[in-house]
Amino acid sequence: MPRLYLAFLLDLFQPCDQKQDLITEIAAECCGPLAELFNFYRSARFTVSLANSLAQWLIDHGETDVIEQVSEAIGSGHAELVHTAAYHCILPLYSSADAES
Repeated sequence: MPRLYLAFLLDLFQPCDQKQDLITEIAAECCGPLAELFNFYRSARFTVSLANSLAQWLIDHGETDVIEQVSEAIGSGHAELVHTAAYHCILPLYSSADAES
């Protein structure tokens, strides 16, 4: 029987105006456990989209352990990072005037 491979893209996003207490809760209950999972299952591989708005919030509000765990997983080859536009805009609908502002 052939091997079956299943792939998931994990899209970690929060709006740039998210409330700080929610970011702390999201880091503790969602992003943190996921980042730990990336480094726990050594035979698994993960593809992660970590939006700039969330990454900046995590850094600005002291949740750098999530960023460090994701970085560790990327460095060890257990996760790969893909990215979207910084604030999740739909690029084909984004005008050049918006890009300049």
